[in-house]
Amino acid sequence: MIDRFANGDTSNDVPNGAPGRSYLDLHNPRAYHGGDLRGVMDHLSYLKDLGVTAIWLTPWYDNWNGVNRCGEPWCPNTYYHGYHAIDYYSVEDHFGDLKTLRELVEKAHSLGLKVIQDQVANHSWFAASVDRGSAVAKLVPRHTDFSITAIDSETAFCFRLIPIRKT
Repeated sequence: MIDRFANGDTSNDVPNGAPGRSYLDLHNPRAYHGGDLRGVMDHLSYLKDLGVTAIWLTPWYDNWNGVNRCGEPWCPNTYYHGYHAIDYYSVEDHFGDLKTLRELVEKAHSLGLKVIQDQVANHSWFAASVDRGSAVAKLVPRHTDFSITAIDSETAFCFRLIPIRKT
């Protein structure tokens, strides 16, 4: 898990658009802990010396920078785990950037390490700023079944396409 491994670059701990520093908290299991791609890269030789032949990293694509404030016991929480992608073509800004990701993969390969990315396409989320839900219908085709979860009671909704078995 990238966020839990090592913080190699403190400049990306609270990137633009992210919730404040209070959601970077090593004592809160649901907050960001600061681990990033540079931290993984800095420890590749250590992993190699342990006999590791491949590293399997949690998703590194861009996730929503907000805070889930649901009414469940695990809330509020952040998306440190990478399982709420909003852009599969971008790197999560808490973890670094595409240049750092490429550098990590190249360094791993030079040490004979394989790099595996955990892929969780079924956990994609779309966050949109809407006016109390009035635009939600425009964002999803009419024939699609979907679930809407209020992330913020005023303006933001997050919805996920969910296949529904008709019996």
